[in-house]
Amino acid sequence: MISYILIGALLTIAALFAFVKIQQMMQLWEAEKEFEQNPDAVFTIASKRASPSGGIKAFYKYVKANLRYPLKAKDAGVEGCVFVRFIVEKDGSLSDIYVVKGIGAGCDEEAIRLVESYDSAWTPAQISGQPARQKLVLPIFFKLEGND
Repeated sequence: MISYILIGALLTIAALFAFVKIQQMMQLWEAEKEFEQNPDAVFTIASKRASPSGGIKAFYKYVKANLRYPLKAKDAGVEGCVFVRFIVEKDGSLSDIYVVKGIGAGCDEEAIRLVESYDSAWTPAQISGQPARQKLVLPIFFKLEGND
């Protein structure tokens, strides 16, 4: 009896995985069609995602080294995650940078400053082997020292 339940669970997981993969492929196919019609559109999905030069680990290493915890946030004990949205342009520059979900006390402005000041250009997304504009949302974490 338990083996049937286990087999059923494994088949369900496999079916869900296949469904998600098919959905991703369909979204990419739709993005490729739209890219053919309008190469200047902004995409959320691409065959190759936009990424910071040096990789995401290098970006977050930069964030950690350069984050200036706002005094107002320190004094108020504000911690959390600020989500910053921006567009990576075809040339690797960033535009339309703003906070989607913030925590206030100066942390939102600091998160924007960090994204804007990252001194390396980004590698643009690619669709059908061509550079494309992509909208990204990145989390910037604020955690006071000594708090686990």
